[in-house]
Amino acid sequence: MDYDFHQLVKSEGRREPEWVEWTSSQAGKDQVARLYCNNAGAPFTHKRFNGVVSDLMDVEQFEPNELISGLSDVHPAAEVFDASRVPTLIIQVTDFKCGTRKSSRVLDGGSCRFYKNIIEEPRVQLAVPEGGAGYRTFKMSRSRMNELKAEALRDSQVGTLSTVHCVSAHLWRLITEKRGHASHETTRFLTLVNCRPRLKDFPAGYFGNCIANTISAVTVGELLSNSLGHAATIIHNTIKELSEDVIRDSVDWLSLNKFQWIFIRDDLFRPADFSSNLHTVIGTWLHRFSFYELDFGGGRPSLAGRNGFRTGVHSTGMFFALPTSTEGDVSILLLAEKYVLDRLEDEL
Repeated sequence: MDYDFHQLVKSEGRREPEWVEWTSSQAGKDQVARLYCNNAGAPFTHKRFNGVVSDLMDVEQFEPNELISGLSDVHPAAEVFDASRVPTLIIQVTDFKCGTRKSSRVLDGGSCRFYKNIIEEPRVQLAVPEGGAGYRTFKMSRSRMNELKAEALRDSQVGTLSTVHCVSAHLWRLITEKRGHASHETTRFLTLVNCRPRLKDFPAGYFGNCIANTISAVTVGELLSNSLGHAATIIHNTIKELSEDVIRDSVDWLSLNKFQWIFIRDDLFRPADFSSNLHTVIGTWLHRFSFYELDFGGGRPSLAGRNGFRTGVHSTGMFFALPTSTEGDVSILLLAEKYVLDRLEDEL
């Protein structure tokens, strides 16, 4: 692919002013993330790799690799993640013999068209399972998701279930089964919920996050001995309980406590004993985000998605459901214990 790198840099500077102002830096005070819209710009790195993409990563799986994200240069890995040192947007162009690629860090999808905030990373050191953790990326077709939804609805205790509930329940059961925990132990499924449509008179111009975590918890025995529809119903009912009153009560609590670290309040956002992450499955659905419509001056992306986990900061048993270039299909990026990934080899 022939292109003028300097012209590409200039084209980034011509982004609409309201977006350019956001390419600044994050700052934290009292452990609360803030965004200073100071038009400071974004780090723009140009690197050359004397080889093709397949020399650096598996082109079939496209496993995350921070070497091509720009993050490792701007903010080297540390045991404790410090968001205040990370710019809001990082751009890196990497030249390969087979072409180029650019990655960027994005913001909340409800706040603007392009920059989408994925998820706030835990600021605690979580245990890494013995044997380490690994990644696996696999695609799930629209037809397969419809099959899972139909199966769940046959045994559901509610009238309707979303595709997200059904596929999440399937992955929750699958990962829990492969972990091999005792039937009396508790397993949890945690997922993010958009609170904007749940609040009356929500300001249309609000910029920032308005999300909450919901936690479904049952014993391993109950989850695995019952049907897919039973698990999907548990997730459905948990999310349904997140009413406007619950959300506003949470906002009031945060205000009274001067917006201290929001993840410390019991089961409001995540379990108090969240460090037992080997019993937790976390699902984040980004399948409706228009990543494949983005064009920062270099053309529409051939691949879009999350570019990395930091083991020891993120929890194992976490999956991201992302859009693909094929409408209706999703790409699922799973971080799990290596022994779990080995056991899942024939089922993903």
